[in-house]
Amino acid sequence: MIDIATAIVTYRTPDLVCTLLDSVEKEALAHSLRVVQIVVDNDSQDDTLQRIKEFYPKTRAIANTSNQGPAAGFNLAVAKSLELSPSYILVANSDTEVTPGSLLRMYEFLERHRDISAVTGRLYNSDGSLQKQRTSIYPIAMPKRYAPDPQASLISFVGTTFALIRPEAFSRIGGYDESYYFYNEDLDWSTRAVRAGLNMAILHGVKIIHHCGRGRRHNVSKITKHLYASNIYYFKRFYPRLIPLIRVAHQYEIHHHSRRLKGVKELSQAEIEEGQATYEQALRLMQAEITAHTTPRIPSFNF
Repeated sequence: MIDIATAIVTYRTPDLVCTLLDSVEKEALAHSLRVVQIVVDNDSQDDTLQRIKEFYPKTRAIANTSNQGPAAGFNLAVAKSLELSPSYILVANSDTEVTPGSLLRMYEFLERHRDISAVTGRLYNSDGSLQKQRTSIYPIAMPKRYAPDPQASLISFVGTTFALIRPEAFSRIGGYDESYYFYNEDLDWSTRAVRAGLNMAILHGVKIIHHCGRGRRHNVSKITKHLYASNIYYFKRFYPRLIPLIRVAHQYEIHHHSRRLKGVKELSQAEIEEGQATYEQALRLMQAEITAHTTPRIPSFNF
């Protein structure tokens, strides 16, 4: 029996993913948790896989032949995790780090509360300060206290940053929608989970280090291009009446960010023009998504 199988996705973050693997490995050894680590590398084209194989030979490292975004990477990692029939799947970004006792507390919480399908912890910045963390789906209000455990609250959003999830949840609602390139694939998953009646929680005393931003800085231009179209796609699926409002808000935001580039003294003229071109493309992609008939690409998992 395997207690936890990890489903980790990395892209050009060899140092960070090794730190995560090391912290999970130490946690497993300290508390006798039976853990199998699975990492999907989204075609980093660096030494990530070599370093994993050298320093963490028990980790199952999988090489994607192209970077199709986090959703596709997580789906592959989840599929491989499910083949092992673990009690739980740890979905995690490569820029996170386990603190002592955190994974054990999440595991024990799910063991005690069979009505909870997924649990996460509090995210902290690299310097130890508390990180602003999303726990609800727009426009659902903040969750009420989860009475059976004074250290936990019910939430309506559990992201892919760091979450321990029952395999049955993936079997029930499927994986992450691969029509999203970056952002919202976890929001989409949580929305489907809530609508399917699944419960999710946050443990306030559990501390997870999230080296925020360092995991996506190598891909920021492509992320920006697709962000606003991704938002439109999400709202089309779940809150279509809000599309006119979202469209106006995004148009203003795109133009605002594009204009602000001119005032950044650290940027060269070429960098300003490149940034403005990125926002222009983001606007075109967003407008195209409004009338597009994008089909969800959500894999089913049976086990």
